[in-house]
Amino acid sequence: IVVIENITSPTIIRKDAQSEKCYGDGFNILTVGRFSPPKGIDIAVRTCAELKKRGNTFKWYHIGMGELKTEIESLIKELRVEEDFILLGERSNPYPYIAQCDIYVQPSRYEGKSIAIDEAKCLARPIVTTNFTTVADQIQDGVNGLICQMNENDLADKIEKLINDENLR
Repeated sequence: IVVIENITSPTIIRKDAQSEKCYGDGFNILTVGRFSPPKGIDIAVRTCAELKKRGNTFKWYHIGMGELKTEIESLIKELRVEEDFILLGERSNPYPYIAQCDIYVQPSRYEGKSIAIDEAKCLARPIVTTNFTTVADQIQDGVNGLICQMNENDLADKIEKLINDENLR
C-alpha cells in the first residue's frame, strides 16, 4: 500500500496569492468550502452571530458554492449577520483571499484531509479548526493552529482569542 497525499505546492500557492487588496479595512476572517453538511458552514454562520453578540468587529468571508446555499442564506438572514458574513461565491483563485485574511477558519464536521488548511498553512495564516477526526494529521493545537469543539461557542472562544491576541496570531 502506498499513500499519496494531496499535493500542495507552497511555491505555486505563494505566487498565485500575490494580488491587489481583497478586503476593506478591519479584521477579516475567511472560510473556504462548499455548502454541504460535512463542511459546517452553518456552524460558521452561528459562530459569526455569537462573535457579533459578544461585541467583536470583523467581516467573515466565505468562498464556495453548494447544495445548501439557499439554507445558508436563510440562516444568515435569520441571525441578522448579512453585513458580517459575506458570501463571495466561487473564486478560481482563492489564494489572495487566504493570504490577506487575519484568521482562516475551518468549521468542518468531517474532512479526509483539508486542502484549504494546507493552503492556509502555506500562506502562514492563523488557523482555527473544529476537532474533526483527521484534524491532528494537519494541526497541532496551540502550535500551528487552534482546535475547538464542533459548536459555535467554542469556535467563537478560539477565534476571539486570536482576535484579541496579536502575538498569538
